[in-house]
Amino acid sequence: MSAEATTAPPTPFVPSDPTSGEIFLHLNAEGRAAQADVRWIDEQFNLGAFRDYYGEFVAVVGKKLLGHNKDLLLLREEVSHATGFSPSRIVTSFIEAPDVF
Repeated sequence: MSAEATTAPPTPFVPSDPTSGEIFLHLNAEGRAAQADVRWIDEQFNLGAFRDYYGEFVAVVGKKLLGHNKDLLLLREEVSHATGFSPSRIVTSFIEAPDVF
């Protein structure tokens, strides 16, 4: 008898809503947390909280700013090393200065 690893069947594809065309995103807990971090970054940007980081990337996990740097790869590496978070869990965003008229 062979010892084969059992794997869960893949999540079935859920098509978009035929009436509205809306596409549904099925996220696990980590995906939902990352999505919340993306929303938090947007909210903080709109409040002006990232003024000091214009022209840089910011790194966020758990709605907490963990670092900033002009070099995205270096930022992800530094934050991952300092915190133990996987680079795939670290949400990053480039903070662009708003247009001034």
